[in-house]
Amino acid sequence: MGFLDAVKALGCMDAEMSSSRNEVGESDPFEGIADFLELPLSLSGKETAKVIRIWCKVSNVKKNLADETLPLDIQGIEKIDCIEYGAGGDNPDIEKIKKETLYRSAAGSNVTWSYTPLYKLGKSKKSKSVVCEDLAGKDGTWKENKETRFFKLRKNVLQAYEESGIWTLGSVERLMQELEERAEILANHWIEANASAILVFGLLSPIGCFLWPGEIPCYRRYFKEKIQSVSPTARKRSSQDSSQPWQCASCLQNMENNEPHINVSEIFSFSTFDKPGFLPGASKGSSNTISRKVWPLCRSCCGLLSRGRSYIDSHYMKNNIVAGLNLFVIPELLTSNKNLVKADEQTSSFLKKGIKIEERLFNYLAKQGDSLVFHFVFWEKNKAQELLHLMVEDVPPTRLKRLNLKWKEAVEAFPFPSSDEQTGDVRTSLDFALKAVLYFYLAASKNEGEKKWLRNKALAVWGQLLGGDPVDVMEVKNLAVSRLTARFADENWMKHSGLKTMDMARVIDFLIRNNAR
Repeated sequence: MGFLDAVKALGCMDAEMSSSRNEVGESDPFEGIADFLELPLSLSGKETAKVIRIWCKVSNVKKNLADETLPLDIQGIEKIDCIEYGAGGDNPDIEKIKKETLYRSAAGSNVTWSYTPLYKLGKSKKSKSVVCEDLAGKDGTWKENKETRFFKLRKNVLQAYEESGIWTLGSVERLMQELEERAEILANHWIEANASAILVFGLLSPIGCFLWPGEIPCYRRYFKEKIQSVSPTARKRSSQDSSQPWQCASCLQNMENNEPHINVSEIFSFSTFDKPGFLPGASKGSSNTISRKVWPLCRSCCGLLSRGRSYIDSHYMKNNIVAGLNLFVIPELLTSNKNLVKADEQTSSFLKKGIKIEERLFNYLAKQGDSLVFHFVFWEKNKAQELLHLMVEDVPPTRLKRLNLKWKEAVEAFPFPSSDEQTGDVRTSLDFALKAVLYFYLAASKNEGEKKWLRNKALAVWGQLLGGDPVDVMEVKNLAVSRLTARFADENWMKHSGLKTMDMARVIDFLIRNNAR
């Protein structure tokens, strides 16, 4: 499957770039961990996120840094401060941030532990009294109020460290008591951040610096144990009957029957095995056997795919192409040597920069070299699920160039008015063409339900265009005629939302030209 192969190749590239920074012969404290790390927050947002650091005091930090088996005896809080997320220049070191925060998304929405002592606060309200109540409840009643941040922090993040022996008994109680006493200080930092914020619990080092979770040996050990214990769903599957050996779907290595496996759904939540009827022949007692038939992964491949997913999230994801949807654009090399690190200069630059800052995405992709193809994945976040709307694999830049050429021809045949404020370069771009197709459909919508239905219709046309397939122009015309007739009676729609005849003709002409071979 090209999409997953490309994700794994990106993971290999990122791992190779990361390992090249290490000194020769130097032991890596993140061995077995680094591939599974993620960024806690995106670095490409319009607002700079903030990190509120909790400097925890322990009884003997030197011993804890020397021995990962010693539990941390949390005595209290030295101080609380706030810094910019990714502080350190215009090009923050993503690998450094991941290793410092030691972050990975929770294993599920109902788990009561976290891979790292980090809590996402989000963006605060402006009122200090409201923020304090959000943190500690009215009159400090957070222990009884399940909606407060302190209650959720203790239950979903901190308590597990004491229960697992990473912290000594009483550490959580002492820490929460001091947090409650400093609730106003925490509230002030959160309000002043004026952006999304995360709460990170570190240690005061012997030399007075802040020690991030990734710099603390017992936290790294805890992270590794959680990863090696496999996800809750995989543990459940492994405990059931599995008498036959199995094969990793990625590297094709034969695995022993008792070797735990991880399904690709742990990395991309496009599917689920929690319902017996999801796959033909699946039953409550056969989930292990069935799941091993649908992209089971060995631990090594899972690590590389997890690293690749993290790289995509930070470099190759857009959320402003189609409202309500996210878009992955995953590059893949066509050459026999698929080592992305050794690609030509233009390709190498594209692989490292990604697409985050590109305003005209499809035009930018069309300018890339012929050694690449792209996989497009449109998906929607729905709680723990990632609903797949459209996947188009193996799209070469030449196809995008051809589409752009056909749109330019349609613009020449049905020109924009000279008084139009947008420049000709923008109007003739492929991005404008695809948005025109989308708007062609959405303009006929009367409500949100219709808008989603018509958006999916438009996405199907996008899929045909990107996939190199002909579009049924007659179906497009019929849909437009049947939907638009009723809208012409709406005076407000005609004034403010209606499509101009020239715009409609331009889109139809573009689709006809695309079908011509």
